Amino acid sequence: MEKHKGPLSGIQIIDFTQAHAGSLCTMLLADFGAETIKIERPGVGDQCRYWPPFKGEHSAYYSFLNRGKKSITIDARTEAGRDIIKKLVSRADVVCENFKVGNMERLGIGYEELKKVNPRLIYGSISGFGITGPIRNSAAYDLMLQAMSGIADLTGAGEGAPTKAGPAIGDHFSGVYMAIAICLALIYRERSGEGQRAEISILDTLFSALDSAPVTYSITGENPRRNGNRGRDEAPSDTFKTLDGFISITITTDHEWKNFCKTIERGDLVNHPNFCDARNRFENYTPGLKSIITNYVRDKNSLAVEKSLQAAGIACARVMSIKEVIDLDHINAREMLIDVADSQIGNIRMPGISIKLSSTPGSVAFGAEALGESSDSVLLNAGFSQDEVAAFRANQIL
Repeated sequence: MEKHKGPLSGIQIIDFTQAHAGSLCTMLLADFGAETIKIERPGVGDQCRYWPPFKGEHSAYYSFLNRGKKSITIDARTEAGRDIIKKLVSRADVVCENFKVGNMERLGIGYEELKKVNPRLIYGSISGFGITGPIRNSAAYDLMLQAMSGIADLTGAGEGAPTKAGPAIGDHFSGVYMAIAICLALIYRERSGEGQRAEISILDTLFSALDSAPVTYSITGENPRRNGNRGRDEAPSDTFKTLDGFISITITTDHEWKNFCKTIERGDLVNHPNFCDARNRFENYTPGLKSIITNYVRDKNSLAVEKSLQAAGIACARVMSIKEVIDLDHINAREMLIDVADSQIGNIRMPGISIKLSSTPGSVAFGAEALGESSDSVLLNAGFSQDEVAAFRANQIL
């Protein structure tokens, strides 16, 4: 196993995370050198081991989110299992979990209990609604949270139904927020010697992603509404159907507008009273300006339109499929697709590391492990004897 160096080298994480949000957080930390010990339930493991896509019987979804982590199994429902966990935590820097609020406490390994064995511990919790508030104990799922946060109400066509964003953005952003929170807590501990709890609510995360909508309401009293692909302050800023797909076009300045008109050979529009400045273009977008652009691109190839408008300094891009994005030269030049050798699946091409550090870049130390693959080595390194580990196995603790 390759020795992994990075800015978090020397930091050890005890990882109880499941599914996407928490697993993404600890994956990011592992990418930058944290020794991440993932504790899973014996014989069952993380629920996303059962999520597609699969190669054979193994989940590539799990492999992506759990690269660079050591997998061990411990039955935390047993007293012996809890004792093992406490011994591991006593030597660790961070615990991270994203169970339903109260689950860790019911097992006897919540923050208040674990900080007794390690006062310097940083304990990260992600949950749907957070550990405070009147609905903290409610079940939380992606569509529900996007609906409650206001995200769904701002997404979709103007008069159409509210629509959730395609990926589970609440889970993803919450994992990123927690990784930031843990790094902040590590910096504070370095200065003060004190550990602390960091907690992230997915609903809070989605609310924070509403851009200026809450401020708009607080200042104007107006309830922001969904506009489909249309820009909220500029025009055109929309997607348009071409001969072979869709293309996005955004114009923000009068200079860009002049270049646009020249490119589409409509010099008569430059000083047209309905389109001569940003405000008029916005107010007269529908049906006037939208119809003009729609008619211009409808019988043209997307790539041809993209090239001509980009050459004129216009923000324009084809709406790409996942296959097209994966094949994009720029994505590959930025190493946003990497090959990881997985012990169960083989070579997997997966998203790379988006945080680029010049002196201490991230890297993937090794692929995701089989369930419990590192149980023996982790426990032996923690001071347990071979006989103790054998007894744990005999008693089905591991």
